[in-house]
Amino acid sequence: MTDLHPELDPATGALLQFLAAAGTPPMSQQTPEQARAGFRTLAVDLRDDSLLPPMAEVTDTEVPGPAGPRPARVYRPHVEGPLPAKNIDTGMGLERVAYLLQGKQNMYEIDEVFPVIEKAAELTGDQRGDDAGTLHADTASFRDNAEGYFLDAETMLWFGAQYAGPAGVDPSDPRLSPRLGDLAGLAPAVVVTAQFDPLRDDGDGYARALADAGVRVEHRRFAGLIHGFVDMGRHSPAADAAVLETCRLFGELLHR
Repeated sequence: MTDLHPELDPATGALLQFLAAAGTPPMSQQTPEQARAGFRTLAVDLRDDSLLPPMAEVTDTEVPGPAGPRPARVYRPHVEGPLPAKNIDTGMGLERVAYLLQGKQNMYEIDEVFPVIEKAAELTGDQRGDDAGTLHADTASFRDNAEGYFLDAETMLWFGAQYAGPAGVDPSDPRLSPRLGDLAGLAPAVVVTAQFDPLRDDGDGYARALADAGVRVEHRRFAGLIHGFVDMGRHSPAADAAVLETCRLFGELLHR
């Protein structure tokens, strides 16, 4: 295993050593189906179900899409609303619409996402997004964290190929990197990055681009953590604290 930086969160380092010792092939050597199953094991199957909020209702429904209706599922927890549309897998009692994608999804099917967002906003009264997808640039964080920190360079290239689809895609297409598009008038945003994430500098740049476009943005860079820390709270107190801080930022933004 690659020598890890001494500033890495110790608990996260232990998790990385455990994953390396397990001998699981990296995502770049897996099919999308295998990669999804492996990530589910880490993020879902290892969680403590007793910490999950009780559901008042779980309903299967459909949302419109360019190619016809798409299946969705609505979770309504036993808490008072209104509630935001997205849960960051913290066990908080939030309502969400789970978009059940069938088959491979890439940038050419991105239009199917917007009806889902609109449906979630209709159900919850929340019209803000919280995710910033990006395609990596030749940045210091990509070079410094290219190996050993869960999301590595080869896996990033694999994700890019899965998302962009056929060769010859214009790298300046905003569907690949939203910060290269017109950001004026976007909703207020929370952008969080991690010190040892290859995408750290891209995320930091996205936050700056939002601010330069006049968008209100709350930006935090969490020291010692890696890509995917939002799903690692049960393994790392530092990751858990970062998730709580992120949720606090979302709460303040949503209730302004």
